[in-house]
Amino acid sequence: MTEQTEIKTEDKELQVQLEKEETAMTIPQEYAGIGGDDLDDVKVPLGYTKLIQKMSPEVDSGLTEVGDFFDTSTQQVLGTETNIIVVKKVTDWAWFPGKDDDFEDVRYSSDGITWNTGEKLTEEDAWKKRRLRLYVVNPDAMDVVPNILVIKGMSRGAGQFITSNLKRFAKVNKEPIFARSFKLSNVKENNGKNTYQVMKASLNEGFNDKATMDMAFEARKMADAHTSIYSAEDDIVDQQDKELKEDLGLDS
Repeated sequence: MTEQTEIKTEDKELQVQLEKEETAMTIPQEYAGIGGDDLDDVKVPLGYTKLIQKMSPEVDSGLTEVGDFFDTSTQQVLGTETNIIVVKKVTDWAWFPGKDDDFEDVRYSSDGITWNTGEKLTEEDAWKKRRLRLYVVNPDAMDVVPNILVIKGMSRGAGQFITSNLKRFAKVNKEPIFARSFKLSNVKENNGKNTYQVMKASLNEGFNDKATMDMAFEARKMADAHTSIYSAEDDIVDQQDKELKEDLGLDS
């Protein structure tokens, strides 16, 4: 077990303990929330829901197989299909330096106009470095701690499907973002040289029940706390990107 895995496991155990304590006592209303502002700068570690590629290290270690979805926080194999509920959507731009770049620190932008270094994004940057970051929970697990699902590159179609449906439901039906669930799957594609996995998404029938939406609402609070202090330097999506590029036969 790696150090990161141990930390994630401790986070899960702490969450379970807090939930037990929450049911065992009632906080006096006059004390509710006191001291919460002191913790605004504390980072909330979250795991990732990751689509495994041929070059993913989890394949070499025997943890999972190509085409599986994998939960990096619990080290759980989710299978070739998994259900998600989106509790928060964030669009950002991140540039993880490669071997041909003349800088070492991650460049990050929340508006798609200016990097954190003060430099402007080019039109190419605005397209290639754009990412959809979804905070998701698994309705089958009923865990209030969300995972991050980063969608970019070859899988952008799945992200477009999810977000366009969420917008339609929110605008037309006034639904909360977590009223419905989606199914993630993937297909093998070929660029003429190599094969790689591309994420797909479909909408599950019906609405989430009240208990599931209550869970998703609590998960959204955790997602809000995470985005308030998010730094791209904490992200592991650069590793996922590297694995896909290797599968495609491209320089990383």
